[in-house]
Amino acid sequence: MLPRSLAMVLICLLLPLGCATTHPAGSSRDHYADVPENFSIDVTILAAKDEPEAHRRTARYVVFPDGSLHHEAKPGVGPNTLPPLSRRLSKAQMAALWAKARELGLVDESKADQVENFRRVVHPSSGHAYLVAFTADGDYWNFTRGIPEGERLDPALTEMIRELAMLAWADDGVDDRLRAEPLRYDFGPDPWAGYRAGEGP
Repeated sequence: MLPRSLAMVLICLLLPLGCATTHPAGSSRDHYADVPENFSIDVTILAAKDEPEAHRRTARYVVFPDGSLHHEAKPGVGPNTLPPLSRRLSKAQMAALWAKARELGLVDESKADQVENFRRVVHPSSGHAYLVAFTADGDYWNFTRGIPEGERLDPALTEMIRELAMLAWADDGVDDRLRAEPLRYDFGPDPWAGYRAGEGP
């Protein structure tokens, strides 16, 4: 028989192990491990006429595997431009973004459209054009939508784009400052013009 003091030490050592087995399965799961390798999203919105809602105006959203989120919403942006960096998403945010895409059924390649070269898409004269591409585990698939004026994009793609807009801090409402012509001030003749022309002393 073990001495009482030794028995108590053994009980104390075994208690944490017993407690560890009582945690529900998956409670310490690494959710970021669920994100596929090289997961990225590329979204282009081409609007004939920009509207206040973030998903109804010309914009670009690009999410790279390292979590960097690039965004720009102004006339002239297209699928051949890389917007400036807006922020870097955390591992948890990348995992949530992948989970959202999966929940909306956008990771099922069999439901995607024929692969298109986005750079060949012409800016619509009316309505909207939406170009959405995903990359994961070495695979690529895309969704292309031409939405006539007065109609709406399907709910799944709308929710996905609005999720990206939220992460990029792209609020609803057009910022008129981006569309204003720059102010130019006339400060008179150039005092160095004579020197440039070789007329100076």
